[in-house]
Amino acid sequence: MATTPSDQLKYAAAILWQRAEWTTDAIAGSCCDDDHDIELDAITDAACEIRAMAEKLGDPRTYSDGRQVQTTREIEPGVYTVHVWHPDPSAEQPRSWRGSLRHDPDEQCPGVFEVTTTPETQEIHVRTVRLA
Repeated sequence: MATTPSDQLKYAAAILWQRAEWTTDAIAGSCCDDDHDIELDAITDAACEIRAMAEKLGDPRTYSDGRQVQTTREIEPGVYTVHVWHPDPSAEQPRSWRGSLRHDPDEQCPGVFEVTTTPETQEIHVRTVRLA
C-alpha cells in the first residue's frame, strides 16, 4: 500500500507527540525537571510545530484511507497505552509487551498486564491478571 506524504507527516507528528509526552512525563516524574525546563519546553514546542503542520493536511486523527493514526486503550483505571499505527499497515508487525500493574514500591505487585497490537484491524488487546 502506498502512503501519501500527508499520511507520513501525520505519522511522524503522532510519533513525535507521543514520545515527547512520554519523555517529559518521565523527566518530570523523576523530580529533576526543575533543571530542565528549557529543554522540556523545546521538545514540546517542536512537537507542537510538527503537529500543527500535520493538522493543515486534514484531520490529524485519520489517514487518507480512513484508518486511525493512533488508538488508546485503558490498562487499568488511570493507566493507558497508546499505539501510533504505521501509515502502511503491511509495514507493521503485531507487537506484544507486558508490565506490572501500578503499586507503591513498598507493596506487593497486584498483577500484570499484556498488550498486543493487531495492525490489520487496528486493535489493541489488553489482558490483565490480578494476583491473589
